[in-house]
Amino acid sequence: MPENNRSYADPPDHHNTSSSSSPTQPPSFSDTAPVNSGNVDRVLFKNLVEMVPLVESLMDRRASSSYSRRASMAYTPAPSQSRKGGELSGRKTIQTASIRKRRDNGDNEVDDSDGFSAISSKDGQKDKDEVITLLQEVNDLRKKLLEKEEALKSAEDLLNQMSTTYASLEELRSQVAEKDSLVKTSNLELYNVKIKLAEKQAALEKLVWEIKMSSRKIEELEGSLISKDLEVNALMQLFEEIAEKNSAGCPDYSITYNDPIDQYPFETADEIQMSEMEEARLLRQGSGFKLLYSDSIVLRCLHSANRIVSLQSFSICSSGVFGFGKE
Repeated sequence: MPENNRSYADPPDHHNTSSSSSPTQPPSFSDTAPVNSGNVDRVLFKNLVEMVPLVESLMDRRASSSYSRRASMAYTPAPSQSRKGGELSGRKTIQTASIRKRRDNGDNEVDDSDGFSAISSKDGQKDKDEVITLLQEVNDLRKKLLEKEEALKSAEDLLNQMSTTYASLEELRSQVAEKDSLVKTSNLELYNVKIKLAEKQAALEKLVWEIKMSSRKIEELEGSLISKDLEVNALMQLFEEIAEKNSAGCPDYSITYNDPIDQYPFETADEIQMSEMEEARLLRQGSGFKLLYSDSIVLRCLHSANRIVSLQSFSICSSGVFGFGKE
């Protein structure tokens, strides 16, 4: 390629453009074509012009695993205008030989360009297949990523629901614990109330039993009191009959003397009635006074009997010793 570039004539401003152009991006052959095309092989020029896009495409391709080498184009700057004038005659003599050589080189370059195009087409097909495969993989990964995101979102929603459920469950547990404590307190209070009620019921049963026993004792005492009253009445009747019999033997009451009977205490009927009423009142106050009442009646009967006996003995003594009642 450098030898072919030396055989071409450059335009007048090529020296200036060559100094400013980058070595990695050389000017195209269409820009460096000579104005006078009479000395240029048109077939070779056409082939070279067709090779330029292929070479540029090969230079611009990225390095891949299938084709790691990169094509580069060597560029040799053209000589200055002063040297062109001196060498113009020499070039004309060598032109015929160089044209043949360029034809041969052009044919070789056409073959090389066909090989490059075949290689580039194969590499392009491989790259397309790889790109399609990569796109499919990317799409699959995107789908998987979307699925993962949806699964993550559903998991987050489920986690939020579980946290809410756990919070409500803890609240329900606290409420149940409070209810259990209230139930235990109520059961304890109910147990204490049952104990107190049982104690009250036992005390009530005891009082009922005591009332029954007291009523039985009262009935027994009333029976004994009635029997004692009957005995006292019988004794009183007996004493009255004895007193009437003894009082019939003293007809003369004109004789005055100191009667020793007056020395004994004597109760009137009103006093006896008052004492009986007092004893009855005491009897109503308690069952224990019934015995006292009966004892008082017995004592009173004995007192009356003693008085009657003393009267009889006094009447006997007075009639026998002093002769009272005789004229």
